[in-house]
Amino acid sequence: MFLCQMSGIPGTGKSTLSRRICRIVNAVLLDLDVIKSSVMNTFEDEINFQFASRIAYQLAFSLADSNLEMGNSVVIDSPCRYEEIIEQGTALAKKHNVPYKFIECYLDAEHLHELNRRRVMREILPSQRVNIPIYQEKFEEVVRSLKRPANHEYLLVDTSEEIEKYIGRVIEYLD
Repeated sequence: MFLCQMSGIPGTGKSTLSRRICRIVNAVLLDLDVIKSSVMNTFEDEINFQFASRIAYQLAFSLADSNLEMGNSVVIDSPCRYEEIIEQGTALAKKHNVPYKFIECYLDAEHLHELNRRRVMREILPSQRVNIPIYQEKFEEVVRSLKRPANHEYLLVDTSEEIEKYIGRVIEYLD
């Protein structure tokens, strides 16, 4: 049993990898985009994007707590742009005495065309705002904004290759 937090900018393959992990190890997936989109759809124009994000994270961590209590491994799929996400995740793992795992999906700047292809081609949810390409300057800024655990080992996964090339290493890290 474990708590795994995913990280990476939109289009790097977090959701694809999260779903594959959950199928292989029979873990519960908590997709922040699904949760936030549900909140946004429920409240329509009555709620702003930032407030919906705060509610979605609170719901995700409450659901993670409940699932860990029931003995389920949990994968939280989100970009991880705030220190509080790591703090809440590590505290929750400690509370349930389970390993805390952190996986960051990335594509380097030379694969920016692939990142943009993924961002434009995917079906978007309301919480994902728009399906627009990202340019070099913004790419570097967004990558720098991601948070990583300072006191925990984490796995950095180059998702420029097919998932079959790295899924074994991911599952090994989770074990």
